[in-house]
Amino acid sequence: MHPLNSSVTIIFDCDGVIFDSNNLKVDAMGTVLRSLNFSSSQIESCLNFFSKNFGKSRYFHVDVFLEKYLAIKDEQKDYFREKILNAYSVECRHLYTVAKIAPFLLEFLAKNKAVKFIASGSEQEELRQVIKERGLNHYFDGVFGSPTKKVDLVADIISKSGNEGCILIGDSHSDLEAARTNHIDFIYYSPYSNVDSIMRKLCKQFDYKILSSFQEVVDK
Repeated sequence: MHPLNSSVTIIFDCDGVIFDSNNLKVDAMGTVLRSLNFSSSQIESCLNFFSKNFGKSRYFHVDVFLEKYLAIKDEQKDYFREKILNAYSVECRHLYTVAKIAPFLLEFLAKNKAVKFIASGSEQEELRQVIKERGLNHYFDGVFGSPTKKVDLVADIISKSGNEGCILIGDSHSDLEAARTNHIDFIYYSPYSNVDSIMRKLCKQFDYKILSSFQEVVDK
């Protein structure tokens, strides 16, 4: 039996697991940065970092942009932080209306009897609204997001449900580390990951399973 079909609790990342939204989010951040007239090289550096560190909160990413890549004066950082975050939030609300749900996920959610949660780097209230609007909220016992760090979100879920038989499904290094830090199993969902080669190496190193489609567990 596949471990997902025998688990007691399943924690899902959102972007790249529930939704095919990773590239949409990278594109959205590019749109925001271009609207603020940053240079092409600055934007490229930001998006490269954003893509390679996907899964962390937007607050983390924007702070790194401001510190390392955008050459913003200290007295202007709060202004640009707010501008970027607000504009990105608007872009995200739109992209989630068009992002495709992972194939066979709905069938898996309906069939699997585990307690299910979402722990995401997406902003929490925005994410909860998206899950509700897309008709997914009844599948999950809780939806949690940033600004709380993912490792802490997972810890909070485990404190309520326990870590025995708990699995985290994710597509990024931050997901894997959240699982390892909290001593639970991890499964790498591969189709939409921005860092596939790195994740495959880590899964081989730590002996984690790789899931290429939810059909693999629906049919078992």
